[in-house]
Amino acid sequence: MQGRIVVTCFASNIHRVQQVVDAAAAHGRKVALVGRSMRKNTNIGRNLALIDIPEGMVIPLREIEDFPDHKVVVIATGSQGEPLSALRRMAHGEHPNVELREGDTVMFSATPIPGNERAVNEDDRPAVSRSVPT
Repeated sequence: MQGRIVVTCFASNIHRVQQVVDAAAAHGRKVALVGRSMRKNTNIGRNLALIDIPEGMVIPLREIEDFPDHKVVVIATGSQGEPLSALRRMAHGEHPNVELREGDTVMFSATPIPGNERAVNEDDRPAVSRSVPT
């Protein structure tokens, strides 16, 4: 994959975050954490030695544009279509640091909670902004 990879999962799923970090490391990609709860839970996991992230692997969100797209993985909140989640704000061009663009690959790594299916599958963006493969 030549573009950025954006993975969305539950911020509390530290094991999944570890899997994404491991895959990113195996492919020479840096990781940016997006969403307050994602950063908070990952930091707690690191402090409790529940997640091992190599030194220098996590980059500040404001620095992702300093790296080629094929060297970046974004791990974000928003797998349930929450209105204020990082992924939804990125998709709608409302996130201050990241906007999804053509060539990005978005992976949902969480099954919708019963009752959230509509929010997860909703696509109320204009057709011209839906060119990002999901």
